Amino acid sequence: MIAMYFYLETISLISLMGLGLFIKTKKMVIYCLGDFHGRGDVQVMCDEYDGKLVGILNKLVKEVKDKIKCCEGSSNKNTVRNYIS
Repeated sequence: MIAMYFYLETISLISLMGLGLFIKTKKMVIYCLGDFHGRGDVQVMCDEYDGKLVGILNKLVKEVKDKIKCCEGSSNKNTVRNYIS
């Protein structure tokens, strides 16, 4: 799992490059507000490659917590690794 946060007051060139590199894994959750300068590009990438795009920080946190909860109690490290990664 890859959680990505696009901060409004930056241009986030490296993060945008990371999005392009990893969006095809279909294991991303992306937080990006509508006012972010590259929001349109982020939206297009998420639509094309099934990226989970959220506009509320609590939803990003919930997505990450849900992934972690699914793995709690598992003694098999490979199961946890495969589910989260």
